Parts: sequence; structure tokens; C-alpha cells
Amino acid sequence: MTPPSEVLEEGSFRAARFGVSARLPDAQGRLRPVDELLHDALALARGYSRELHCDDQLDTLPALLARGGGARRQRAAYEIAGMDALLRELTELTSVR
Repeated sequence: MTPPSEVLEEGSFRAARFGVSARLPDAQGRLRPVDELLHDALALARGYSRELHCDDQLDTLPALLARGGGARRQRAAYEIAGMDALLRELTELTSVR
């Protein structure tokens, strides 16, 4: 069953605004912390990941969540040294070496 578009829009807004510290709607529309939703999603995906031999890729997701994702890093760079620092960091991260 596909959630109503309003639930999906609310989830997208909350994810963009609050990043990994957001409380997002689950399939029933209840607001839950991202780490709980990730735990549930990983449990669901494990059976398939074993079959596809990609458990290692799934194992990286909790660490990414713990680090705060890219948005937290960008906000920290901005808070420390402003937009110039943020743009420098993004340029370094995306430049081809």
C-alpha cells in the first residue's frame, strides 16, 4: 500500500529540514526517529542483501547515520566559517582528482 502523498511530502520536508535527526512518518503515518526506521528497513532488506551478497553495503548505513550524514557536515562547516568554507568543502568533495 502506498502512503498518501501528504505523508510522503511531510516526510520529504522533515528529512530535508532536520536530516538524520528528523522524526519521519512510517507506513502508518506515525512519526518515528530515523534510526528506528533504518533499523526496520535493514531488517527487511537483510534477506535480500544476503542473497545478493551486498551485506557489506548495508552495514555502512548505521555509521553514516551516526556521523550525521552530509547535511550535518555541511551545516557544521557553515557555522564554523560561513558560506565560503562550505563552498570550499563541497568543491573539494566533488572535484575529480
